[in-house]
Amino acid sequence: MSVKPYYIGVDIGTTTSKGVIVTLDGKISASAGFEHSISRPSPDWAEQDAGAVWWGDFVRVCRMLLEKSGIAPGEIGAVGFSTMYPTLVPVGADGRPLRPGIMYGIDRRALTEIEELKERLGNDYCLHTSGNGLSTQSIAPKILWIRKHEPEV
Repeated sequence: MSVKPYYIGVDIGTTTSKGVIVTLDGKISASAGFEHSISRPSPDWAEQDAGAVWWGDFVRVCRMLLEKSGIAPGEIGAVGFSTMYPTLVPVGADGRPLRPGIMYGIDRRALTEIEELKERLGNDYCLHTSGNGLSTQSIAPKILWIRKHEPEV
């Protein structure tokens, strides 16, 4: 089996999606990028549609890179990606998102749930188990928020 000569790297960020095709020695063959939006259904909320923004942008970036470079998909040896973290996307049994993704620390809807978990578990417990205290970066308060406010999800 021969080594494929090109590699794709894609980053789906908070407000932009971008990517590159590089050779094995790191030479950039093509780059592409564009902005996307954050949905703010309420002042403290920050959401994105996982299908349209995350997967849709990933596909769009890859297509743009291949088109700009003229490189055939069969010449791509590997694809790597990065994205914002931690972001919560509840999915159904079929793997499809049940609601828009609740973004990392910029979404502040679960402040009450953070305090509730700290009271229930003790802040020391949270620090010892994760190395960090509970904050808007934490997933557990967002899960609790969904449980309380969107039980159908």
